[in-house]
Amino acid sequence: DAELGHLKRERKGKRIVAMEMRTGNPQEDGSVPMSTFLVTVHEGAELLPNVPLKTVKVLREMRAGKPTWFAVFMFVEEDADEIDDPSALPVNAVGIDFGWRMVRDSEWGEHWGLRVATLINGEGKAEHITLPPDFIKRLERASEQQAALDTSANDFWLRVAPLLTDDALSSLEDDDWLKVVIGKAKRAKRPYPALMKLLAEAHERNPVLGSEVQAYMSTWARQAQRAMEACFGARRRALDHRKHVYRNVAARLVHKYGLLAIKDINFADLALLERAGAENELSAKSRSNRVIAAPSELREAIEVAAKRERRELIKVPAVNTTVTCSICGHVHGGPILDVL
Repeated sequence: DAELGHLKRERKGKRIVAMEMRTGNPQEDGSVPMSTFLVTVHEGAELLPNVPLKTVKVLREMRAGKPTWFAVFMFVEEDADEIDDPSALPVNAVGIDFGWRMVRDSEWGEHWGLRVATLINGEGKAEHITLPPDFIKRLERASEQQAALDTSANDFWLRVAPLLTDDALSSLEDDDWLKVVIGKAKRAKRPYPALMKLLAEAHERNPVLGSEVQAYMSTWARQAQRAMEACFGARRRALDHRKHVYRNVAARLVHKYGLLAIKDINFADLALLERAGAENELSAKSRSNRVIAAPSELREAIEVAAKRERRELIKVPAVNTTVTCSICGHVHGGPILDVL
């Protein structure tokens, strides 16, 4: 950690250090300006000692209309080809079949969970991986908050748009920021909240519509900012919940099995509304469940865990794997898309 820079401050369970990097275009004298970033180092996630650092990436992500910066450290991978004691690896094998459907369980009462995969071990016993109702509820609450925010932004635009006449904007230059934002809002397919908030902020700099309209815009912008932060937080907690479930599943699999076989599916292809000029055979509900399940996130968690624990991982072609009998080889029903 000392290589990043001087220690800024310490808190319970984490440290904050200053990372200095040269960023931007060279100045007149050829030097590159130095920028300082604050990096939070959490307990248990310190930089790896004695492992060569490959690259450092600085990323910028917009969270609820506010920029957030991240530093991603990439280390040189260790050679995972050699296993110290192959006999210590579990000899059990498991097959992982991805799919997504809403299911009920006696423990949940009237609530629904989302089954995302089925495990078949070497003895032919099946086990399901299911996202619990708590996760579904969290995601539904986040969706409801987003819908309310979108409705508020739409109402804001319906009130403001009729006031943006040529006469009201005649005093603005073509390159004026308010006029640029108004043009962007008029060309947008829908009045999304971040754009409407940007319009309110631009009008505050140049209130051509008057103080009364500006007061309404400012009030709405403050409320929208709070709603955006609440919506982002609710969705982030739901997605973190799903990631936690998948990582626990992956850790359990690599602890119990030495060979893991996963179905090789192009999930991006399943998400398309049309494929090869024809309508996608998956229903809208199935595509919606696929988004909630995020099977690619589960697959990635398993792949990362298998590589970390040096387990053998193979990918099986997905064609007819779900409808082929493992005993006699007979293919039941139609293609795999019909049963997902």
